[in-house]
Amino acid sequence: MPAANVDWWDLHNGPVTAPDANVSSSLYGDYQFGDYGLLSNGGSQNGISEPPAETPFPDYYGYQLVAPIAVPGATMVGSGASTDALATHATVLPNGDVAVMIINKDPNQAYHVQLNLEGVLAKGPAAKIVYGKDTRVPRFGAVQDVDQGVDVAPYSITDLIIPHQNGHQPQGPQLTDQTSVANPTIKPGYTQTVTTTFTDTRAEVRDATLDVEIYNPAGQLVGQQTVPHVSLKPGQTSNPVILSWKVPDVQGTYTVKTFVFGRDGAATYEANLNAGTFTVTQPDPPVISASVSLSATTVTVGTPVTITTTYTETAPTGYLTNGLLVQYVFTDNWQWVAQNAPSASLAPGQTITETWTWTPTQPGTYIFPEGVFTSNWSLIQWINHSDVKLTVTN
Repeated sequence: MPAANVDWWDLHNGPVTAPDANVSSSLYGDYQFGDYGLLSNGGSQNGISEPPAETPFPDYYGYQLVAPIAVPGATMVGSGASTDALATHATVLPNGDVAVMIINKDPNQAYHVQLNLEGVLAKGPAAKIVYGKDTRVPRFGAVQDVDQGVDVAPYSITDLIIPHQNGHQPQGPQLTDQTSVANPTIKPGYTQTVTTTFTDTRAEVRDATLDVEIYNPAGQLVGQQTVPHVSLKPGQTSNPVILSWKVPDVQGTYTVKTFVFGRDGAATYEANLNAGTFTVTQPDPPVISASVSLSATTVTVGTPVTITTTYTETAPTGYLTNGLLVQYVFTDNWQWVAQNAPSASLAPGQTITETWTWTPTQPGTYIFPEGVFTSNWSLIQWINHSDVKLTVTN
C-alpha cells in the first residue's frame, strides 16, 4: 500500500558530533557533524559549528527532488535498471506528464541512460533537476530529447519531467481478471478453491506479481496466493493462479480480491476488490472420542479421586463450537452422582484434556460415561465408558 504521508524527525535539530555521530571518512562529504534536522540551527558542539541557521542539509534537497515525482494523484509505473548502481522511480502525473527519478549510487562512474518505462512512451524534451556530489544545491536544466538517452553524473539524483504530448498520451499496463470460486457455500473444514486468470488489456507488463486474496467477514486477510515474475503482452492471459484454502469455523460471507503489482510493488495494474464471494455455513457435527483415567481404582469413602478425561475431535470436518464436555459419575446401576461440564471448542484432530477432583461419600461401584452437548444442553453424543470403574469401601 502506498504511504499516505512521510514525516521527518524535525525541521531543526542541532549538531551531533563523534562518537555519537557517524563521521567516517568512508562517507562522502566534508561535514564533521551529524544533524537529524532538515535545516541548520546554526549551533555548535565540541568546537564544531554548523553553517548559518536555515542552511538546508542534503536531506532537505532529497525532499525537493521527491516533490516533482510524488505529486498527489500521480500513478506509479514500472521502471528498472540494468545495473545495481542505478535506481529508478517513475510516475504519470495527473496532467499526463511523466516524471522520472534516476539515482546513481556509484561514486565514480557516470552512466548514459536509455529510458524504458512500462507502458509509457517517454520522448521529446524534458526539464531536468540534478543534485549530487558536484552540486551543493539542485541545478535546473533541460534535455533536448530523452529518447536519445540521459547522462547521469556519479553519486547523483536526476529528475526528469517529460511533458505530455498529443497523440502520445502515456498509458501504463492494465489488466483484468476472471475469477471462479468452486463452492458458493461451504462448511468449515472443507477446502475452498479459487481460480483466477489475468488478461493484459493495455501495454506490456514485465516482472509483475499476480495476487489472489481471501478476506473474512471482519475484513481481515486470511488466505493468499501470489505468483511473482510474470510478464504479459497485450492480449495475453496468464496461467491460472489457484488458491486452495482450508475453511475455518467462522461463519459468514468471505470476499475474494485480486491484484497485479508492478516490479517491487511500485505500481498497481489491477485491483478488483470484489472478484468473488462465498458463504461459510454451519459445520458438520462433531464426532468426539474420549478416554478417562482415575488416580485410583479402589479408595475408601472420603478419599478424593482425580478424574482425567481426554477428548479428541475425530471427524475430518466436524467442529464443536462452545460446546459442553460433560464427565459424569454414575453408580453402576446408572444413578447420577456428580458431573464436571467445562465449555470447549474442538476443531478436526484437536485434543483437549480436562481434570477435576471428586470425593465419594458412599461406598459402592461407580462408572464414568461422557456426554457432548451444545451450549444450551442439546445432546450431540453419548460416550459410554462402563469399563472404567471405581470401587469405594468404608
